[in-house]
Amino acid sequence: LQNNGKTSKKRATEESICQDLSLLIENIVPDKSEIILWGFSLGCYPTAQLASKGKYKGVILQSPMASIYSPSVKT
Repeated sequence: LQNNGKTSKKRATEESICQDLSLLIENIVPDKSEIILWGFSLGCYPTAQLASKGKYKGVILQSPMASIYSPSVKT
C-alpha cells in the first residue's frame, strides 16, 4: 500500500506488514465496529496487533503459531 500497489525490492518487516494492514482497513471501512478480522497461521500476528488497537466486531485467529522459533530450534 505504501507504494500505491507497485512492488518494491524492499523486504517486508513486521512493522511494515502491520502498517499496511492498518492502512488497508482504514481506507476500506472506516467504521471498525463493522469488521471481523481473520488471521491465518503467520497472519495471526499482524491480525492480533491490529485488533489490539481498535474496537472491532470480532477477531478470528486460525491456526496461530505458538512460537515462531519452535520449528527452527534443534534440541
